[in-house]
Amino acid sequence: MKVAFRSRRFRDDSLARIRQLSAIVDEYTKQGLRLTARQLYYQCVSRDYIPNTPKSYKNLTSLLADARYAGLIDWN
Repeated sequence: MKVAFRSRRFRDDSLARIRQLSAIVDEYTKQGLRLTARQLYYQCVSRDYIPNTPKSYKNLTSLLADARYAGLIDWN
């Protein structure tokens, strides 16, 4: 369920990344599966969206949390 708890303006590059994350989440949701933040991170790494570094993981999980609070990505 997508519910906005906070209002937030995202930069264009952040919105593009959120669209990528949302597409991955939707892909797995259609299969009846749920992804953890770490699994979502590794999906991005395996698709060459981001490098496999601690900084990338931190940035992605921070963006994911912000996108969830803004109602752009489902909490489930």
